[in-house]
Amino acid sequence: IVKTDGTRIVYLLHWEVIRSPEKIPLYLSGLMLNLSAREALAERVETLNTRFQHLIENIPDIIWETGPDLRYTYISPAVTDITGYLPEELIGNEPNWLSNPHVETSTREIFHAASQSVSPVIIQDHYLLHKDGHYVPIETRAVSVFSNSGELLGFSGLDRDITRRKKNEEEIKKTNDILSRKKKILSILNEIISIANR
Repeated sequence: IVKTDGTRIVYLLHWEVIRSPEKIPLYLSGLMLNLSAREALAERVETLNTRFQHLIENIPDIIWETGPDLRYTYISPAVTDITGYLPEELIGNEPNWLSNPHVETSTREIFHAASQSVSPVIIQDHYLLHKDGHYVPIETRAVSVFSNSGELLGFSGLDRDITRRKKNEEEIKKTNDILSRKKKILSILNEIISIANR
């Protein structure tokens, strides 16, 4: 139905002919249910889902979900920029196979401990293997996802490329080392000058 102001109203109609015992039509009985609010809500949900998906797909961090077995069930397109892998190449795999085995504790061990708690997991100094063979420094933030009955459903999280931060930390360390050496040299020069002035 379209109102005079152009507003569309959607109804669910159900009509039934009520008949006498002799099968003669007596009257119509019906139900008319206004579905406009329901339809508007469905459109709003669809709009929000589209906006959310657009947001997730354009964040430069990797957004991911796993099942309780730690196998990826979703991974955002940013994974390609950071690791060189397409999301489809990683779905069904564990994050552990991308990790540097010589540097860190097993991802499985960390997430097993996290599954016993509702506290978020933050893993720093964590490295993922890029498709071309080098390792990318990553910071991982994740939370355990539980059903209403307390059953572990999996994990949701975010992996952030911290390459720039690591380079800045290295530069700061180098600068501090240089300053420390210069301070030692100045101290030695001051002692030499002090001895010479006696």
